[in-house]
Amino acid sequence: MRKILFTGGLGDIFSVESRMSDQEKYAVKEIYLATPGAKFIKQALQYHCLWCDLPVTEILTREQIFELSPTKYCIHSLSELITVCRNNKLTLPPNDIVDLGIVKIFSEIRQNRRPWNGSGFAFPRIKCDIAFDQKTSSGDHRIDNRNFSEEEISKVRKYAKENKLSLIELGEGKTTFEEYVGYVLGCREFIGVDSAASILAAIDKVTFPEKKMFVRSNNKAWYVHRGEWYPPAAMDFFFDKEYK
Repeated sequence: MRKILFTGGLGDIFSVESRMSDQEKYAVKEIYLATPGAKFIKQALQYHCLWCDLPVTEILTREQIFELSPTKYCIHSLSELITVCRNNKLTLPPNDIVDLGIVKIFSEIRQNRRPWNGSGFAFPRIKCDIAFDQKTSSGDHRIDNRNFSEEEISKVRKYAKENKLSLIELGEGKTTFEEYVGYVLGCREFIGVDSAASILAAIDKVTFPEKKMFVRSNNKAWYVHRGEWYPPAAMDFFFDKEYK
């Protein structure tokens, strides 16, 4: 497994990596991306204990994926990537690349062939009471509006104020990438949409079960596939469609 392909977004990479065996992780020598979240994935890889110095190649850009992929927002598998590249006369991925796309890995998880193995990402932690991820990424927002409403945001702010809790609002333009992951890991309570942050918080909850979590979504796929996205030991946190 010298060359691997990641598809999907940052949260998908957190999920897939946590299902790789130690042998697989040590064998990786080159990483290829076909994902609209490449910018943040590249930043995340700098904090991986084994992969931080490995070469990373972006096969398709974010703009190409939004324009050329069948769904117009994501590449799901190696076979889909090859089809897109051939149809548009783009450079094909290497012949010996290993498909770690979400379709393949999620199927293996459902077949109990991919036990959870923990994360190799080692991000610095930043302490706070509540980390609040109120909006999905701009790529996800193109699919459906999963964001907290202004009324819901006000409720969360009121909850923090009444309980004298520090509230860090995450998101593009509000925090750097390092602050984003740092507060997600360092918070005592995570409130947010079904995003990469919620997956990272759930992974952290396996080690720190006292971490409180609230995740809301109106994404049907999330309710169907949350057993693939999230670690089994952290599946007891509260899910709902609105913050109460």
